[in-house]
Amino acid sequence: MGVLDGKIVGFVGTDHLGKPLAKRIRTAGAKTYAFHNIPATRYDFAREGISLCESPAEVADKTSGGAIILTHSDQKQLSAMMEGENSFLEHLTSGTLVIDMGAGDPDVSKEYKKAAQEKGAIWISAPISADESKVASGDLEIQASASDNEYTLALPILNCLGKSISRVDN
Repeated sequence: MGVLDGKIVGFVGTDHLGKPLAKRIRTAGAKTYAFHNIPATRYDFAREGISLCESPAEVADKTSGGAIILTHSDQKQLSAMMEGENSFLEHLTSGTLVIDMGAGDPDVSKEYKKAAQEKGAIWISAPISADESKVASGDLEIQASASDNEYTLALPILNCLGKSISRVDN
């Protein structure tokens, strides 16, 4: 039994760090969903036992009330998954925890955070910058920008991803 048994975690914007992060979450016992638009990467996810989704919207639907981890390498990727017809934000539901682990403009991320909070979701920022081997081994240092309650909610997931987890003020 894993520490995340019974939890549902989705991944959207799965850049090169998304697959090892998703694998760590699935190995910890969570039902894991992911969206990626490159077929070869989708097959890699499927081989790891991660359920594939056709769009960011489907990830949001499948993980309603659970958690969604965003990984993206720039603001263009974040905007692509957050806006539009099959967007993640359009389908986000109240009570869903969003952990933004991507790189991008913090001011734009704050705008998306505000929009997510208006829908009743919880959004924390925990950007990571590492190579795949550090992510795969769980050798990450993660600083989560969150309130005490938000941090406590995210901690079981973050502990599966990194070795040193800390909270910084919002």
